[in-house]
Amino acid sequence: MSGPAEPSAPSPNESSTPKQDSITTMTYRIPVADYREAVKASLNTSAAYWSYHMYKNAAGDAPTVHYCTKLDQAERVLQQHFLGQPVLGFDIEWEQRARKESAAKQNVSLIQIACEDRICLIHVAIFAGTSIEHLVPATLREILESNQIVKAGVNIGGDARRMRDYLGVNMRAQFELCPLFKLVTFARQDVNWTMKGAGLAAQVQAVLLLPMLKGDVRTSSWSRKLSKEQADYSASDAYAGFQLFHALEAKRLKMDPMPPRPAFRELEMPLVFGDGTVLPTPGRRPTRAHAEGEAVADEVDEEAEEVFFDAVETLDAYELGGHTKARAVTASGGAVTYPALPAFDPKTAVTPESFPAPNDVATGSTTTTGSQFSDQGNSTALSALAIFHQAASERRTASIELYRAKDWLATFKAEHPTTQATDPGLLAYHIWHFQRHDVPRTATLLAHTPLAQTTVASLILEALRREEVLVREVLLEFRLREVLEVLPQAVWGRYEGVLASQRAHSERREERLQAASAEAMRESLRRVPMSRWRDWKHGSGGEWE
Repeated sequence: MSGPAEPSAPSPNESSTPKQDSITTMTYRIPVADYREAVKASLNTSAAYWSYHMYKNAAGDAPTVHYCTKLDQAERVLQQHFLGQPVLGFDIEWEQRARKESAAKQNVSLIQIACEDRICLIHVAIFAGTSIEHLVPATLREILESNQIVKAGVNIGGDARRMRDYLGVNMRAQFELCPLFKLVTFARQDVNWTMKGAGLAAQVQAVLLLPMLKGDVRTSSWSRKLSKEQADYSASDAYAGFQLFHALEAKRLKMDPMPPRPAFRELEMPLVFGDGTVLPTPGRRPTRAHAEGEAVADEVDEEAEEVFFDAVETLDAYELGGHTKARAVTASGGAVTYPALPAFDPKTAVTPESFPAPNDVATGSTTTTGSQFSDQGNSTALSALAIFHQAASERRTASIELYRAKDWLATFKAEHPTTQATDPGLLAYHIWHFQRHDVPRTATLLAHTPLAQTTVASLILEALRREEVLVREVLLEFRLREVLEVLPQAVWGRYEGVLASQRAHSERREERLQAASAEAMRESLRRVPMSRWRDWKHGSGGEWE
């Protein structure tokens, strides 16, 4: 496989982003016929969702997956196939209920890396031994600590923290895909929107043009031998990082003016648009403190919160069937006039390898570069895009429950214009609370592609955490606990305030009800005639005074 040009030598104190001025030729793509079948497939089947095994080379082979359950096995595979690759997709998995004090194997259970033709699943949780030297292959450390090998992924900073804290690996060349996605996708959108992250599933949908299945397998146990579902899920996550890097880079290189590639995450450099507009890096969240007299509390387990990265920090109303209007502004408030992408020039582009054309795909005279589709003779990715948009329009039928929630959302935001709760969180809250659906049902009603239950639970609890008025509406604590129990225990502390507030409101509500009941009783007694009082006294044996 051909890859990016080798990076220039880094300065002594920091790594530098590899420079690249040409589009990489990709030899693994989704054949148009396969893509067409995926678009036509029901969302209730796995055939409708993006996966690594959809990609084929000219011989029709899918990427090879190496499942490594022993240290020496992983070392051999990494030496032979991954060391020296310029770009790798990267991701890790961990136990849902792992806490900061838990063992390394629970906090980093599975490590996934991917190049174009291979994916390596390093199952640390079932390696023999517990010390770092028994869990980290030497070549893996070399790859991850190299600033010459790009490690691309979504929320890669959280993964790097876990690798450092539990396995002693100081990752370099961490390439966070979100800034690059923002550059090529949301340059004309409101800057506040673009400052938010974009989850892996959202990027796959927008760039690779198929939905990504993010079910509850992500929070399953990773300490036992992987099931087929777990292997497919974890391999696809890492491969998505690799494919997204190249697809987004191809888009960036065709922009005019072309923005610089975002810097590695560990450098904490601002995002720069092609016209020179600079978006500063967002500040870190402040540390929470306990009540007066106590020591400063530990921060909420950020890594555990990253299980829900796609939900709490990235999901926007447009992903739930809504459409938001946004205006382009710079960080200082001025308008950004971002030029359109240049017209495609087949004379200067690097064209991918051609495959035989299928009989049932329309052909044309244009070729494309940087797409995830094979060219299939004279056919183009444009025919596949047409299929995608036609099928997507047929799928976009929102539930009546979602329409009701949107009506309520408009009213709520008009009455509470300064609310900090997000639109997706408010929509999830309405379906769960006012329409009395449980979390699993809310997950199916909230989006065209059913969301993971952990995502929905996070949305509901985040809305309650950010908007006190919503907490007052929740009468029964057990319903809140049902939502909380969907999430890993490591993040429960984040919502202790929500539970405490709900209990306080319930107690005050109960006190008011008791006071009102007592007052009603007194008022009833005041209206009783004295003759009735004498009768009661006589009938009670003189107990009434």
